[in-house]
Amino acid sequence: MKFLVVSADDFGWSRDVNEGILESHLSGVVTAAGLLANAPDFTDAVARAFDTPSLDIGIHLNIYRFRPVLRSLRGSRLTSSGGSFREDVRQILRYVLSSPTGRRLALEEFRAQIERVLELGLPISHLDSDKHLHLWPTFFPSVAELAVEYRIRFVRTIREEAVLPLSLPAFLSLLSLPARARLRRLGRATPDHTRGITTPPRTLATLKNILSKLPAGLTELISHPGRIDSRFHQIQKTVRNRLVEERKQELDTLATTQARNLLHDFRIALTSFRDYNTCGIP
Repeated sequence: MKFLVVSADDFGWSRDVNEGILESHLSGVVTAAGLLANAPDFTDAVARAFDTPSLDIGIHLNIYRFRPVLRSLRGSRLTSSGGSFREDVRQILRYVLSSPTGRRLALEEFRAQIERVLELGLPISHLDSDKHLHLWPTFFPSVAELAVEYRIRFVRTIREEAVLPLSLPAFLSLLSLPARARLRRLGRATPDHTRGITTPPRTLATLKNILSKLPAGLTELISHPGRIDSRFHQIQKTVRNRLVEERKQELDTLATTQARNLLHDFRIALTSFRDYNTCGIP
């Protein structure tokens, strides 16, 4: 059997991105969304999540952009002089890899983001992160323990199709090998395969190609659908994001009857992390 979770990252980024994710769910094939607990329109995303219980919610852990949930982090080396995260992967990793204090602060922020969501009463089925930072060996053992502590069933790891040896998906897939083994030991789950990093689903032709080659087991298709309106551009002035028009392209692909029909054509069962049979994981 071939099972597919179509997950949308960046839920909470802006109201228009939130609208696009909901449209991709209600009219198309998105089944799960990664919620940014420190994003500008987090509250709007939470309200939409409560109004749409069919959308499976996870937490998109973030120490890369926007302001920390923990006010005590503002002024630390994880943040800039304005109090927001630095938006520089190299600086972030350099600090947490060289400093026990940096690692501790990052993990405290991860915990605060999880607790902020859970305290609102939203059921959470999965964890992932902005820039996939949770996969770094510096973080992953503690992130996996957080999943156990807070009874979160799935944690994203990367297992992409064949890619160039020095590509980002290849590097993330390599980082994921010990991560996947650790999750098995801890009784947590992770998708068997991932798609969407090497080739994002931005056209129906691309989506068809992805689905036509889908392997057996559970695959997570990572996506970033969203509307791009005035609110997004307002946020873009201070927090840059390279995905702009690409979000609308993914929305136009994933929020369609044609996308649903492709799943039927290739005999793929659409599911969510919440609904997938995880062999008794509590």
